[in-house]
Amino acid sequence: MAQRFLLSSSERKLSPIKIACLSYTEAFSILHELRWRSKNEQVCPKCGVQHQAYFISTRKQWRCKHCKHTFSITSGTIFANHKLPIQTYLFAIALFVNAVKGISACQLSRDLNVQYKTAFTLSHKIRESLIVQRELFPLSGEIHIDGTYVHSAPRPKNKKAERVDRPLKENANSNIRGGAS
Repeated sequence: MAQRFLLSSSERKLSPIKIACLSYTEAFSILHELRWRSKNEQVCPKCGVQHQAYFISTRKQWRCKHCKHTFSITSGTIFANHKLPIQTYLFAIALFVNAVKGISACQLSRDLNVQYKTAFTLSHKIRESLIVQRELFPLSGEIHIDGTYVHSAPRPKNKKAERVDRPLKENANSNIRGGAS
């Protein structure tokens, strides 16, 4: 029987606990490999050429050999012009994708030890990037979904005229409230 993709050893290497313990250098190399699928080559966000650009180690940036554009690991991503450490962003993504029904900004704020506004903005950036990815790469083929219920009949409209106001005496159930007999 084939092993499930998310349970494979390659996917378990980015668990939230491991990301929380990463140093800056380790997080930088993981993000580099995730972004460009290579340990040595980068893709210039300006000209789009994939090559081994000049690395400026003091600034942790690269300079393109073709167009001389300087870029970083987060250039052209949702984390461009970031103020938080890279480890925090990786940890936020890990928490976000591992949450079953999503994660609130309050919970993210507590887990990352940042202000609510920061967590709110970060969660919206992650959601926005997921929507962009959904539009760029639509699902195809056989898709497995856990825990869903799909019914063929549409839900009836909630019409104001048909609503029943339960607190009113005439709509109350006499058996429950011990009303008039």
